[in-house]
Amino acid sequence: MVQIDIPVAFGTGSLFAAAVEHGLRSGRAGYFYQRALAASLLFQALLVVWLPVYLLIAQFGFQTSHMWWTSDSIIDYPWLLPGFLTLYFLSNIAGFHVGAWIAQRGRTRLVWLIFFGGFAFFAMWMAVQPYRTLTLGTYRDWQSGTARWIWTDAGFVALLVGDMTFFFIALTWIYRKLQRESSGRV
Repeated sequence: MVQIDIPVAFGTGSLFAAAVEHGLRSGRAGYFYQRALAASLLFQALLVVWLPVYLLIAQFGFQTSHMWWTSDSIIDYPWLLPGFLTLYFLSNIAGFHVGAWIAQRGRTRLVWLIFFGGFAFFAMWMAVQPYRTLTLGTYRDWQSGTARWIWTDAGFVALLVGDMTFFFIALTWIYRKLQRESSGRV
C-alpha cells in the first residue's frame, strides 16, 4: 500500500547508512556515504519499487487501501504514479541521510529502531483497518462489502510472501557486503 511503502523506504534507506557505520567515521567517509547511498537507490530501483508500482496498476484498490481514491484504476489519477515514485525515492534518500547522520555519531541501534519502526507502521496500518488493507477489489467492491480477502487469492498471497522473502534476503546480503567493506573485511 502506498501509505506503508513510504515509511518502509525511509527505514530501509537509513539501514543502508548503518551498514557503513565504520566507514562513515573514517577518513573515507565521503566514499562510503556515496557507496551506500548508491546501493540504497539501486536496491530500491531494481529490486523493490516494482511491486508497489505493479500493485498500483494491477490491484489499485489494495495498493491504495481503498482510501481517498474512489475510481477503479490509476489511469483516473495521472499524477499518482509520478507523485508516488517521487515521494518514495525522496523518502528513501531522506532516510539514508538521517541514518548516516545517526550512524556517524555511533548510534546505529537508533537506525535499526527507525527501520523496524517503518515495519511497525506497516503492521499497525493493516491491523487497525484490516478490511481496508487486506482486501482485493475496487473501491465500489470495498464500499459494498463484496471485496474479497487477500488470502482467498493464493497467487496474490504467494506474490506478497515471495516478494517479502526476496526483500529480506537481498537486503541482508547487501547490508553484510557493505558492512564488510566498511569495516575493512572485504
